[in-house]
Amino acid sequence: MVVVAIIGVAAALAAPSIRDLSRRQRENEAIVDVEGALRDARNTARVNRRCVTVALAGNVITATKSACTGFKRFGGSAPTMGTADGSKTTTIDDTIVVGALSEPLTFHPYGGTTAVGNVTLTLSSAALGTSRALITVFPGVGTVRKESL
Repeated sequence: MVVVAIIGVAAALAAPSIRDLSRRQRENEAIVDVEGALRDARNTARVNRRCVTVALAGNVITATKSACTGFKRFGGSAPTMGTADGSKTTTIDDTIVVGALSEPLTFHPYGGTTAVGNVTLTLSSAALGTSRALITVFPGVGTVRKESL
């Protein structure tokens, strides 16, 4: 009977830490999903020679291919490349809250973005409300960088 009581107490003490471990693992996976969706959009733009616009609505990231018009590379003429032909949607686990984009982010065929400055997304824990990571997209080359907090 004493052994059963000891096992019961040990299980009661371990349960919260196991739940926290599981929550943090799901949050980490969601952070990797956001980073992956942005990297995938950049790579799709480069490989398919099309602009890819990334929009964020709640915890859904949509990357849509579109024709590229109106931007110049190194002061040259403004090319029109490719046509719109589909989109890809990534749903992020609800354990992470993704900060809003002020406007959709567009990657162009040369790998960079049409943004004027760095675009930073803050990813926060839905359960705790604390910031977990920052994902920054640098405009010139479109590099996506994750910084854990």
